[in-house]
Amino acid sequence: MNATDRQKFKKIKCYLFDLDGTVYLDGVLYDKARETVEYLASFAEICYLTNNSSRSRVIYIDRLKSLGLPVSARQFMSSTDAASDYLVKNHAGEGVYAVATDPVKEELRAAGVTLVEENPSVVLLAYDTTLTFEKLNKLCYYVSKGAVFYATHPDIVCPAPEVPMPDVGAFLACIQAATGERPQKIFGKPFMWLAEAVKQRFGLEAEEIAMVGDRLSTDMLFAQNNGFLSVLTLTGETTREMIGGRAPDVIIESIAELFEVERPEG
Repeated sequence: MNATDRQKFKKIKCYLFDLDGTVYLDGVLYDKARETVEYLASFAEICYLTNNSSRSRVIYIDRLKSLGLPVSARQFMSSTDAASDYLVKNHAGEGVYAVATDPVKEELRAAGVTLVEENPSVVLLAYDTTLTFEKLNKLCYYVSKGAVFYATHPDIVCPAPEVPMPDVGAFLACIQAATGERPQKIFGKPFMWLAEAVKQRFGLEAEEIAMVGDRLSTDMLFAQNNGFLSVLTLTGETTREMIGGRAPDVIIESIAELFEVERPEG
């Protein structure tokens, strides 16, 4: 990281970290990831921010703790959080059919979302790694009958050691082909709903927040769309050859380079 790049971090008071492809891959931490996060946490807010809505907050926090990463409930946020916040505020008491794993359904219920299996007014598609034809068919039926259609995030694939796994974006392509419908809202990166939740939680302005991630289409676009410092790490999905005209603010080989960010004076 050169001096010009280091200067860009002067105003940053909160670092948002994507997980898969940024901090770890398939549960294995990248080199110096733990030490880097601990260093930044000594003088700034840290929040792990993931689109992956296949696991609950509790499962994610336990996993991060098992890796030795500093983490609390305040320091984790997912697309599920943004979705549940919106549903509670805008669809209170309405029946929601959620295509999601059981732990995520429990998290939605705990947040105050009314989940139903029949006659929903709202349908929510999360990253359901237990997806069945029956679930998919019911979702398409309800969408075709006029239910409000939301999705947690738009990622087409999820990083994996050998080949990427199909993610919500791939499911959405199937649903659109079957029904002709797309979600009215998508809550995760790169959209505004998650950005607003972050700013509200930490009480910060956009220019005080950095988004560190490996994807141009979600992490970097999320930062650029919402006024955050965009920091691309090349440990995951993106290579230098893939970077087009709208380049991230800072490009690093891995998050270990963030050791070069200077601790604020005082």
